[in-house]
Amino acid sequence: MAVAHGSSPPAGSATDNDIAGTAGEALSAGNVVYLSAGDGGRVAGRWYKADADLDYASSTASAIGVVQAAIASAASGSIRILGRAANFSGL
Repeated sequence: MAVAHGSSPPAGSATDNDIAGTAGEALSAGNVVYLSAGDGGRVAGRWYKADADLDYASSTASAIGVVQAAIASAASGSIRILGRAANFSGL
């Protein structure tokens, strides 16, 4: 099946790239998150909600992703770093 230029692949396709990540705070499905380098009193290597008011939590973060299902603080869960983002509402 050919994909039309400019369209997005279906969720769960081979282009989706999910990684396991540890939450630095409670995260909900659809949250845009960043991988902390330890700035702002955060724990390096944990994922936190992105914040456009803070460079380290948005534009200069080493990795940005979208939470696929709720993750409790200090628990591990799935972060989509490439592919189709879903679980958004009220945008």
